[in-house]
Amino acid sequence: ELFWAALSRPPTAEERRVALAMLQGTRVAFESAEQQAWAGLAGQTGLLNTQRDRFARLQDLAWALINSPSFLFNR
Repeated sequence: ELFWAALSRPPTAEERRVALAMLQGTRVAFESAEQQAWAGLAGQTGLLNTQRDRFARLQDLAWALINSPSFLFNR
């Protein structure tokens, strides 16, 4: 729902995998440049901290989406 609200589209398979792993507090292996960018946004917002509760992680994911190039440039 966050992807639809922020980007007006569903997440790609990769975005879904990364977002679900982050919401579950699982460490994610980032391989591509796009994944590295997501990791940077997630790290800045504290999303990779496994001690946070689910609501805080959802808020952080929403901010990461709002600050993503897809939101900023409406690709």
